[in-house]
Amino acid sequence: MGLDADAARRVPNLRTDLKVDDLRKAGWTIVGPRKEDDGRTWIRASKPFTDPRDATKVVEQISGRNGPFTDFHLTRNRSFLTTRTNFTGTVDLSAGVEAFGDDQLRARLGGSSIGVDPQKLEQQLGQVLDRIFTFRVQTRLPGKVDSNAPLEADQGAEWRPKLGEKVTLVATSSALNTRQVAGAVIAVLAVLALAVLLVVRRLRRRADPAWR
Repeated sequence: MGLDADAARRVPNLRTDLKVDDLRKAGWTIVGPRKEDDGRTWIRASKPFTDPRDATKVVEQISGRNGPFTDFHLTRNRSFLTTRTNFTGTVDLSAGVEAFGDDQLRARLGGSSIGVDPQKLEQQLGQVLDRIFTFRVQTRLPGKVDSNAPLEADQGAEWRPKLGEKVTLVATSSALNTRQVAGAVIAVLAVLALAVLLVVRRLRRRADPAWR
């Protein structure tokens, strides 16, 4: 999450007010808030996983089962020569910023997921919320990537859903299994080398009486 200069001024005590102990206990690494080269103050949360099936669980920890990020799935299928990776997901922002809350949070914040009526917030800021809040979803997959994303990311794809929208994310990639291919090439070359050696020895025997 990145805050521009105006947003950062509105939360001067963000470092102490932001409660992330539960995230750390769940295995997340939290960096920030800190101002970065783009001028924004960023809070970055990351959690590694080794099994593609765990991607769904990681996203659910952020979004909740009924949150805006749903049906995120990552699958991987291996053949001898290639590995195919498939990514799918849905970002549902049709409820606006209220999509990021739940009943318990809204009860604690006085009925709104952000602690203020969205229309009043727009009046205070003089802008519609979809210009204030921007979202990016990126996926990086091994190999050549095909997707329905409008933008390309580094070795992947990038979607930028807006408030009020519902977007389906689809991306696939295919990567060559270099170790298997290299091993197969070496084996073939070894067989060819052996075949050439046998042919050469046979020809020498025929040409040189000393070999008989």
